Amino acid sequence: MATKNDAIAYAKGLADKGIGINFDGAWGMQCVDLPYAISQTFFGKRLSGNAIDLLNSAKSVGYKVEYYTPGMKPKAGAIFVQNSWFPNEYGILVNYGHTGLVILDSDGKTMKTIEQNVDGNPDALVNGGPARYRNHVINSDILGWFYPPYSDLDKPLKDNNKNIEEEDDMFIVTANNRGIALMQGGLFLGFLDAEDPKSFMQAGIPVYKVATKTFDSWQSETINTRAV
Repeated sequence: MATKNDAIAYAKGLADKGIGINFDGAWGMQCVDLPYAISQTFFGKRLSGNAIDLLNSAKSVGYKVEYYTPGMKPKAGAIFVQNSWFPNEYGILVNYGHTGLVILDSDGKTMKTIEQNVDGNPDALVNGGPARYRNHVINSDILGWFYPPYSDLDKPLKDNNKNIEEEDDMFIVTANNRGIALMQGGLFLGFLDAEDPKSFMQAGIPVYKVATKTFDSWQSETINTRAV
């Protein structure tokens, strides 16, 4: 039986390369494609519907489902579901929901995740977006999460994943009209001196240009996390 480490390693393989999975072959790399792929690939169970439907879909195939109440802490391997409203082709707001994979045990305030389709591109409903590391604030939009039948669900992650917040997740981001910043462990870290980025670049830290909305979102999430 597959483990949490298997699922997390699979998702990391996508995020580390800046790519994603269009598992069902429709509408590009949507957020639901990552749970679809994990469920079908590792457990032979087909999930269906939009992200908002995943808790019911997971329950129907026998997965452990937990509905969120304040204070609950998702474990590594959990696949969370939250409310997320987006205008459809007619401009009407629809709660399609959003989902992603929790990759470290949560403290109940934030969760370290890998999620698809979070770049904020205008064609997100049609083409989606690749897998990204996220530091996700737990709030009232979170509906719950579910666990596939991992063989190691109640065991700690193996040591080969404990650096998941460290150098594997360090990179520089820049955006039009925004400047430059360092991302490490899901946190947005501003440079205080114009010479600092050069030192990181010379050390081989990768640089990515992202959409302005993505840059602002990452900066905002770090501010919100530190304020909790």
